[in-house]
Amino acid sequence: MNAAVIHCLKTTDGQLIVGLYNNAADFPEKTPFKGSVTKISGSLEQITFENIPNGTYALFVWHDINNNGMMDKDDAGIPIDGVGFYNYVMEKMDPPTFQQASFLFAGTNEAITINVQYGMPPRQKQKQ
Repeated sequence: MNAAVIHCLKTTDGQLIVGLYNNAADFPEKTPFKGSVTKISGSLEQITFENIPNGTYALFVWHDINNNGMMDKDDAGIPIDGVGFYNYVMEKMDPPTFQQASFLFAGTNEAITINVQYGMPPRQKQKQ
């Protein structure tokens, strides 16, 4: 992976925190293998990680809207800040497992795309 392309940022307030994890024990709350903290300049950002060995990785993106370094949540415990994971559409408020959010990196220069989601995910319509 050469770059992570982050989509759907709803404001340029705050900071964008991206963690690249190489093991399930740390994902997503402990210190990542590689990380990036950057000011947001638009609804789309690109983060580049250098010197990544081949292996299995997971990406976690957090839009810290008020720049306080804490994951802000509402009274029900639902994140107010934007969050996103590789290969995972949040259908409930539980974060994905490392396996659900992981990808195999084999040395190619490709971009990984992550869509940031804010608040409660939309409910799925029930089939009738």
